[in-house]
Amino acid sequence: LQESTGAWEREEVRRALVAEGAPAARALLDASSSPRAVIRGTVLQILGEVGGPWAIPHLGAALKDPSVLVRREAVDGLRRLSER
Repeated sequence: LQESTGAWEREEVRRALVAEGAPAARALLDASSSPRAVIRGTVLQILGEVGGPWAIPHLGAALKDPSVLVRREAVDGLRRLSER
C-alpha cells in the first residue's frame, strides 16, 4: 500500500485487502503511521470495513490526526463498526 501512488492502484490494493478480511487489516496497522494522509486514510477505511473491536482504539486515535481526510475516515470507520 505504501508503494501504491495512484488512486487506481490504492483502490485495487484496498479491495484485495478487504477481501482478505481482518488478518490483512491487522497487518496494515504499521501503515497507519505513514507520513502520507492518503495512506493513513485508506488504512482506516479498511479497518472500518473489516475490523472488529480491536480496531476501535486505532480509529479513535485517528480522530486527532492533523488531516481532515484521515479524521473523516476515522469517523466513518467507527460508524461502520457500530452498525455491525
